Amino acid sequence: MRTNRRKLSRGLTMSILLMTAPIFILSIGILYLQSRYLIHQEVSEDTQSMLHTMMQRIKYYINTVETAANSNVWLLEESFTPDSIRSVPYRIKRLNHNVTSCEVITDSKILSNYEHNHPKYTVNKDGTVGTYSCPIIMKDGHLAGILSTNFSFSRMSGILNEFEHPYPHSYYMMLAGDGRYIMHPDSTKLFKKTIFTDSDPSNGKDMIALGHEMTAGNRGNMHVMYNGQRYHVDYSPVPGTDWSLALVCLDKDIMKNYHQLGYAIIGLLVIGISIILLLCHHMVKRTIYPINMLIATTRKMADGQYDETIPTTNDKNVIGRLQNCFAMMQQSLNERMSSLRQHVDDLRLHNEELMRARQQTEEIIKRKNQYICHLTQQMRMPLNVITGFADILGDSTNTISGEEQSSIRQMMMSNVDGMNRMILLMLDATETDTNEKLVCERHDELSCMEIAQTCIQHTLTHYPQANIQLENESSEDIYILTNKIYLTRILCELLDNAASHSDGKHITLRISQTESNILFTVQDVGPGLPADLIAQTYQPFTKADEQPEGVGLGLALVKRHALSLGGDMLIDTDYHDGCRITIEMPK
Repeated sequence: MRTNRRKLSRGLTMSILLMTAPIFILSIGILYLQSRYLIHQEVSEDTQSMLHTMMQRIKYYINTVETAANSNVWLLEESFTPDSIRSVPYRIKRLNHNVTSCEVITDSKILSNYEHNHPKYTVNKDGTVGTYSCPIIMKDGHLAGILSTNFSFSRMSGILNEFEHPYPHSYYMMLAGDGRYIMHPDSTKLFKKTIFTDSDPSNGKDMIALGHEMTAGNRGNMHVMYNGQRYHVDYSPVPGTDWSLALVCLDKDIMKNYHQLGYAIIGLLVIGISIILLLCHHMVKRTIYPINMLIATTRKMADGQYDETIPTTNDKNVIGRLQNCFAMMQQSLNERMSSLRQHVDDLRLHNEELMRARQQTEEIIKRKNQYICHLTQQMRMPLNVITGFADILGDSTNTISGEEQSSIRQMMMSNVDGMNRMILLMLDATETDTNEKLVCERHDELSCMEIAQTCIQHTLTHYPQANIQLENESSEDIYILTNKIYLTRILCELLDNAASHSDGKHITLRISQTESNILFTVQDVGPGLPADLIAQTYQPFTKADEQPEGVGLGLALVKRHALSLGGDMLIDTDYHDGCRITIEMPK
């Protein structure tokens, strides 16, 4: 068996190697040749991009000169006097560091030979200075003079050569319209030689062809042989002039990485052959892998692990058919076990939901009974008071003074207001959030100070001994667009809570504002709200203390009313001297 396995391994290895090795070597050779073309393409794109960047810098340089002249020529056209002829050129040179000199030409011979009535660029005879000539045309249309603004090619070349070049021996050169070098790293060629006189007609045909392309104002690239070396040249005309800029790169610098690639190809071939051998070994192991996998999977299935997946295969041999049969058997067992597990999980989740529903129902019934009992006690007390005082007032035998009658009536009204407050809380509690939002339309423009004073007066009728301070942090009254009924309920409920659950002597209602909100802050001094019970105050019918007053709806409804009005209720947990609650309302 082991001998047969070795023969199969050797046969498969040799077959794969004989098929893949020639294709691999051929592919590497084609890739090596193709990379030369791709490198030239990439270099062409890079050099064109850098040439474009350098062209923008040249345009910026000459545009500063052009702008300086164009922005001042109107002064001469408006007032062409000896003073302006002297002052305007001086002003242009003083304000623009790129301008070497400036003058106004009024010579009739020069003006008669001036062929254009629009600005143009020229190069002087020695080629060291460029000139931007701008005609001075008066209102009657005649040519009065020429504003000549000069700039130095040497200075422009020095500024542009400060930037990095793409390759070690690359450089920029610029030709004038007659082929003269006006920018070149070899200073001996500048301003004196042309690209045509600098080239041998028999050996420098490429340079002459390049010169004709550049002086003709064409754009493109070409390969040039110069001094026995091959160069790659990208050239482009300078807009608005008859000059042309070129980027010259030595071809051996460009192809340096390509020549080094040959050494990498040899290593790649060695690595590739090694990988092919490893793949052959892997293929042999993979041939017997299904049998080992089936053995390991059947052992796990025997231990009760039915979710182990056996992949199917398209192989038509004996091993492939055996693997597919085991896969079908394992899939069927896994589906049956998955169905049973799903059924058990569904039953468990259903039971848990029933338990939670039962607990919630019991809690609701308990809270409902407590609430009904507590509400009955809360309403019985004021009813008893009202009934008792009604009997006293109705007894004709009682002689009650006017002051006592006034006190009795006040106490009866206080108890009536208390019952009315509980009934309103109950009515608010029965409304859904959706209905409340429909009712809470913000159509009332109110004075914050007036509504605050109204709520304070309402609270003092129930708690006449309370001391409530009203503070306005703004220097003037603040107006708010809101719903008067619900905002009044909010503030009255907070003030009632503060008066009933604090010492009643240090209650403050503070009004302040931000960019988008108006803040109503009610602060008292007393026991406050425990931090662990703050979340419970937002739940209806839940009380944070054991006092008999109250039905556990106040703060929950305040929170809901505030949200319905587009605001919010915030409890300050950093305040420990009592309770501080802030109502945020949009302006």
